Amino acid sequence: MSYREHKIAQTAELLREGVYDGALGPVAMFAEHLAGNGSLGLGMTLHAGTTVEQMVEHYVSDGDGQIELSAWAKDEAEGQQIEAEMEGAA
Repeated sequence: MSYREHKIAQTAELLREGVYDGALGPVAMFAEHLAGNGSLGLGMTLHAGTTVEQMVEHYVSDGDGQIELSAWAKDEAEGQQIEAEMEGAA
């Protein structure tokens, strides 16, 4: 595994852990992704007091949600790495 691949894997893991731990930044980023594809709140009964964090927690509570989280985290980490590389080249 190259240094670049290692950095991407490390960042993706931090994003996944952040979502599972309820960290505001990663949860908000993943919620935005889910909202963009129409999956935020999918499969749950929503109430006036339902929070975005609860919707994300529900989404990643099954295997399909965990797979989606992993794919999103990898894509997001790759995007962050590309941005860092472009900033370094400028």
